[in-house]
Amino acid sequence: MKKKTFFLQSEEPRNKVIIITVLLIICFSTTIFFQASGISEVYTHLYYLPITFSCIWWPEKGMIIPVLLGFTLILVHSIFQTDSSFINDFFRSLMFIGIGFAISTISRVEKNQKKLLNEKNLELQTSYQGLQIKNQSIEAKEARIEELKKEINFLKKSL
Repeated sequence: MKKKTFFLQSEEPRNKVIIITVLLIICFSTTIFFQASGISEVYTHLYYLPITFSCIWWPEKGMIIPVLLGFTLILVHSIFQTDSSFINDFFRSLMFIGIGFAISTISRVEKNQKKLLNEKNLELQTSYQGLQIKNQSIEAKEARIEELKKEINFLKKSL
């Protein structure tokens, strides 16, 4: 029977793509709405959700999302606003890329460490099985020694 997992923990790529797509649509929609309204400070915190998920799930390819969101932020800002807050959005875009890079790096290291841990675990299981076989052999020999001791004692008593 297949083990049930929480939707965000699913290993199925289709679920991950759906989650990222929905989050990107929400981000694009809020970007256009708030830029058209002239508000440019708070809504970009929402961007960290798809950035974090994509960089954890796909450490190598996940950097596309922070770059895409940064580019979108700058593009929409240049369309809707011409004030001096462009520099803020530019640095915010750089932060998206920097944080995405950090999360991707950590995720990549974590996956490599899991792989090494699994290899060591397999090695230890093999060693443990070998030790069990040797232990069974030793126990059998000890049992045979005890039998021989009993026979020797019996022979000593009968002489």
